[in-house]
Amino acid sequence: MTGADDPKPIAALMSLEEARARAQAVGTLCPVETYRVREAHARTLAEPIYARHNQPGADLSAMDGYAVKAADQWQAGDTAAVAFDIPAGTHTIPTLPARTAARILTGAPVPHGADTVVIQENVRLIGEGNDRSIIFQETPTPKWHIRKAGFDFETGKTLLEAGHRLTDRDLGLLAGSGHESVAVRAKPRVVILATGDEIMSPEKAVTPTAQADSNTPMIAAHLEKAGGQVVETAILKDKPDVIGKALEKALGADLIVTIGGASVGDRDYIPAALQSLGYSLDVWKIAMRPGKPMIVANATGKPLVHALPGNPVSAYICAYLITSLAIRALMGDAAPPLLKPIMAISTTAHKVNNHRAAFLRAHLGLTEGRLQITADPNQDSAKLTTLAYANALLYRPPHASAIPAGETVPCFPLGETFQDLTGTG
Repeated sequence: MTGADDPKPIAALMSLEEARARAQAVGTLCPVETYRVREAHARTLAEPIYARHNQPGADLSAMDGYAVKAADQWQAGDTAAVAFDIPAGTHTIPTLPARTAARILTGAPVPHGADTVVIQENVRLIGEGNDRSIIFQETPTPKWHIRKAGFDFETGKTLLEAGHRLTDRDLGLLAGSGHESVAVRAKPRVVILATGDEIMSPEKAVTPTAQADSNTPMIAAHLEKAGGQVVETAILKDKPDVIGKALEKALGADLIVTIGGASVGDRDYIPAALQSLGYSLDVWKIAMRPGKPMIVANATGKPLVHALPGNPVSAYICAYLITSLAIRALMGDAAPPLLKPIMAISTTAHKVNNHRAAFLRAHLGLTEGRLQITADPNQDSAKLTTLAYANALLYRPPHASAIPAGETVPCFPLGETFQDLTGTG
């Protein structure tokens, strides 16, 4: 594309780190919604969460056993009458008479006057019914097996900060601290626009030169996993007016993702279309492989735009490394995931890398207890099978030295496969 309307390209390739940082600098957060705790998983808190009560609310027994007062100076071999039973769920806390014991179950309130619980394995029970006694097999020590009131958290304690992305474990904490509902950020509404005269829906791509739209379902699923809500998709012809109108129609979204047409070819119309709508190209041409021509564009009062490359592998890796971060940022995530690899032994040699960070589709596996990774020999960015079969990306930093097989290399597990493989996650 040439002429006076050409977008001005960024002179040098931008580092991946800088591109990720810019992708997180979103102008407007998604609005606040209120959800029941059960429905809030993976949402981001819009406000801090405070404990509404002490947990536990009273001193509770941590074991099945017998509550006594150690200050009564019991000794091993002494006998104490069992005054009463305290099951879990007791609401009125009784008072323990002097020189007696109370049968107590796990989670039951410790009676007033008692200061320790002797587990049932360390006493010998004699008698039955209301005529029971225990013989101590050890000398009771104060504070045995008692969970003190508020030992987990106290009323008013800040449990989770605003911007925290809720895990399944957090839902237990919310419910346990007295919250039935919670204020969270809405899921970003995402519009995906795939471009290309050769791109068709899978059922229509029946000619040898047609390309089935593999990108839209893959990218949509990935962004929904990150927390987005794909509200519309479309396949656009490579015509400036068609692309411009589709972008204008999508301006009600929180994030527009285009696929294809983001480079500098004769029919790459996305950069100029964005600039005609008042967008600045904050990111364009990233020093990574695949995924170099990705664009991140911003305009005041308009949705964020991520323009992904058209090749499926390039599109996916850009979404994986960059667009998923924008989803989290739109939800106000205060701690988006870091680009932090794990280390594994490479089964193949690797040449010197150039100035672009390289992400190679690979298979990560355990061999005799050691993590090993094997890069696929064919890294063509249009090859869907290598992406589908990969469970990791082998990472070659910019200017990485040549290494022989057997060296340790950084890598990034993909999806749930690594958890299934190692039992970690």
